[in-house]
Amino acid sequence: MNSSGNTDQFQSAYRRGYSTETALLKITSDIYDAADTQKSTILVALDQSAAFDCIDHNTLVSRLEHTFGFSGSVLSWIKSYLDSRSAFVKYGTLLSDIVSLESRVPQGSSLGPALSSLYIAPLSRVITFFGVRHHQYADDTQLYISVAKSELSAKADIMESCVRAIHDWLLHNGLSLNPAKSEVIQFGTRRSTANKLQSLSISGTSVQLTTSVKRLGVTLDEHLSLDQHINNVCKACYYHIRSLRHVHQSLPDDVA
Repeated sequence: MNSSGNTDQFQSAYRRGYSTETALLKITSDIYDAADTQKSTILVALDQSAAFDCIDHNTLVSRLEHTFGFSGSVLSWIKSYLDSRSAFVKYGTLLSDIVSLESRVPQGSSLGPALSSLYIAPLSRVITFFGVRHHQYADDTQLYISVAKSELSAKADIMESCVRAIHDWLLHNGLSLNPAKSEVIQFGTRRSTANKLQSLSISGTSVQLTTSVKRLGVTLDEHLSLDQHINNVCKACYYHIRSLRHVHQSLPDDVA
């Protein structure tokens, strides 16, 4: 699966040797490289609405067969894994009708997220067509492009065109963007960000630039100082230390 030329080389989830660490290192390295040439970087962190729940089984099986070459017993096994799934809602002693599921991959399993990554793998070709860099971790997609001060407007237009194409591809494949949870930030030195973007259109919604984003557990501020991330980690540590103070008398010394 991972050896296929059709997989997204910038997908860090569920691949041997790749992790949240490789995703973060790749993105921050490219941002630093741009800063070394007096360029800023516009990054768009896209949020997909219920991505795991909207994956169409027929489309997934077709993609596995025709894009990734799954066949024979392996393909039949995956079809069996997806078929005949059902769901219902329980509230107290009340049960809803049982409905069959023609979409959705099971979460909490090893195979479900991997199938999701293969489902959205062709999206990378849509992104690279516009000359925009990207990195993904499962359904977490980050687009970014380096910008000289004189080309801010032109590069912003390219990014918006790329996002529109992503929006159309996702809709065609039963998925959708959530602009309310998507974020836009412009990284760089104070000098390179003197000419700053104000907003970007995502799925018809004008999203204002933010000064920091939290991706994959790390808070990245617009100057990559990591001050805010360190402050957040310290606050979390102090919170748990204070909590420990209330119970430490009930704990053995080695546990405390």
